[in-house]
Amino acid sequence: VAERTDAEVRAALVERRAPLSLELWPGVSLGPFRLGMPVRDAIALVQSKQRLIRRVELKYCDERPVANDILVDLVDDGLLLRFEPRSQRLKTIEVYDARRLRLSYSNGVFCSPERTPTLVLLYNHFGPSYPGTYDVARSQYYLHYPGVTFTFPIPPKYAHRYAAA
Repeated sequence: VAERTDAEVRAALVERRAPLSLELWPGVSLGPFRLGMPVRDAIALVQSKQRLIRRVELKYCDERPVANDILVDLVDDGLLLRFEPRSQRLKTIEVYDARRLRLSYSNGVFCSPERTPTLVLLYNHFGPSYPGTYDVARSQYYLHYPGVTFTFPIPPKYAHRYAAA
């Protein structure tokens, strides 16, 4: 049996880290990310959680800074924080890869790496009262609730069902 070096063991532990656990309060927050919080506070929060949140990308438009949203992308967690460009306050939280997170609502886990959310699962938890939108170019369905959006990739063989809606 080959022995692993300390660096290999640390790398393996980093790869298998526990998913980020966040409580959803529709219209209020997802974990510590509160709707209306300034972008500087979100960045400071992410920096303070470096052991939990490893890779972050800040995206904005240099040429027209107030024309497009400011994005803070928690790449390894499948979470996108979308800030209004003028006020620089959090307006929407997008969960684009829920398999990387552990999400709970009313003290019950509805999403985790072991329990991939589906449209039906989300409807059962939150109700179907907010219509989604389908992006034909990206072949993605966006299910909207107050302050939070869930993104679902749609396989090409089912795209026609969503494009017609």
